[in-house]
Amino acid sequence: MPRIDILDAFSHEPARQDFVLPGFLVGTVGALISPGGAGKSFLALQLAAAIAGGTAQANTTGLAIHGQGKVLYLNLEDPPEEIQRRLFYLGQCFDLITRQAVAGNLTLSARQGIRSDIMDPKFHAGLLKAAAGMRLVILDTLSRCHGSDENDNGQMAALIARLESISRQTGAAILFLHHTSKATALAGQGAMQQAARGASALIDNARFCASLVKMSQDDAEKLTLDGQPIAERDRGFYVRYETGKQNYGQVEAGQWYQRGQGGILRPVSLQPANQGRKRGRAYETL
Repeated sequence: MPRIDILDAFSHEPARQDFVLPGFLVGTVGALISPGGAGKSFLALQLAAAIAGGTAQANTTGLAIHGQGKVLYLNLEDPPEEIQRRLFYLGQCFDLITRQAVAGNLTLSARQGIRSDIMDPKFHAGLLKAAAGMRLVILDTLSRCHGSDENDNGQMAALIARLESISRQTGAAILFLHHTSKATALAGQGAMQQAARGASALIDNARFCASLVKMSQDDAEKLTLDGQPIAERDRGFYVRYETGKQNYGQVEAGQWYQRGQGGILRPVSLQPANQGRKRGRAYETL
């Protein structure tokens, strides 16, 4: 049984925590959850490029991402043509130097229709080997890389433990993409960690959980972009990134995104709808 030297820990200052994403520590397992069609796969690709590129230009997410490293992205549900389409639109944000940096550090594997079961010893060994030297491993989506019962807490706990064994042995952070349940999405509770579909052990045993939530009608009525109200017909272009669970570090503020050409998520700053009116009244009284 591994033991920690308590006296040594008392006497030596620990190394500074290394976060691959805000609140998401290297060597741990985390989740990014959302309802279908919210854009989590494109955001995951943007996160991967930010870490692989390691420059301000490479980071199109608006999140505080520090540290460059190699990234392995296993896309298990999209055809190669769709992945290439996303890469094209993401690449429009980069100059040649950034494109080369991202391409040099990002390994993207299209595995749609290829059996991928983390609980299978052969696949597990292959993933363990591929994850060596990676700063981040992305699994898109979790439901496509196992054959276990998603609603069984014991089986999902074993699945997360298998991922943890890979992260501990390689030092890589492992981020799995997962869907929220239809009930929580319809109830407007998609940002809660309990919103994830299936057994609670999936998120309870992960060390980090972020969510991507579609803009509600209430949000659209309360927020503005550049002082302009958000029309109902435009509401579907906006999503919000939030951290619902993190075991390490300070909780960061959420980030709004506007869906751009090709599906890329562009960070935007939305303001309360009454802020402009308050400023106007203050100006009139001067």
